[in-house]
Amino acid sequence: MVDRSPNFPSMALGEAVDAVKRVYSAEGRAKAPRLSFVKPLGYTTMNGRSLRVLGALKAYGLIEGRGDELRISEEGFILANAPPDSSEYREALLASFRAPSAFQLFDEDDAAASAETLKWKLQKVGFQADGADRLVRVYRESRELVNATKGAYSDEEAADEEAEVPPSPAVDHFAGLFGPKRVEQPKAVPQSGGSPQELGMGQHERVLQSGMLSKTASFRVIVSGQVGVSEIDRLVRKLEMDKEILADPEPTEFDALMTDDQGD
Repeated sequence: MVDRSPNFPSMALGEAVDAVKRVYSAEGRAKAPRLSFVKPLGYTTMNGRSLRVLGALKAYGLIEGRGDELRISEEGFILANAPPDSSEYREALLASFRAPSAFQLFDEDDAAASAETLKWKLQKVGFQADGADRLVRVYRESRELVNATKGAYSDEEAADEEAEVPPSPAVDHFAGLFGPKRVEQPKAVPQSGGSPQELGMGQHERVLQSGMLSKTASFRVIVSGQVGVSEIDRLVRKLEMDKEILADPEPTEFDALMTDDQGD
């Protein structure tokens, strides 16, 4: 137990990002004294409040250095300039969220916990009630910002994947009929000469299904365009017809002679 609450950022991560953007606009990434860092934030002197702001920016890893030789860190530079929907911005935001040592007191199980539960958890390790209240607020607001940014990125990824590969339940149905689902690397197809060769594919073609039929035979279904249930049904019917043709016995020399005689 401790007599007072341990140190933690005085502002949420979103506020800190806004602050570092204002500092960057005024100072860039050059080294500068503390007063030059807090002036863009509305402070004219170094006092308790301005020192707490600098402490928060340092806790998130947005600034670095000591005394009057402060500069904006790499994460601070990215968050001040990169587009919010870029991967660099998201990675820097997550790194800044993980930086404060006080945030390490929380874990994944606390994501769904109430504010009162989180406050009690902090009090058990030595926080005073008011300090626990402030840290819970700062932590939850910061976590919501990271989750919102991460969630937006996940939605964009899902939309991109849907645009690249249109969903088709028939594909999985077809794979269930003819062996393992979606073999990524197509097998070599024996040619008449006995040497395995890869079948060429056009620019807009893709492998719908491939696999082994026996120790000496393999298959590869190449399609283009939108493939749905009706197209799969036609393909199945075509395979059934080919199956009947292959099931017929090969004509013998006698059959060929009889056909020729009947035609004369």
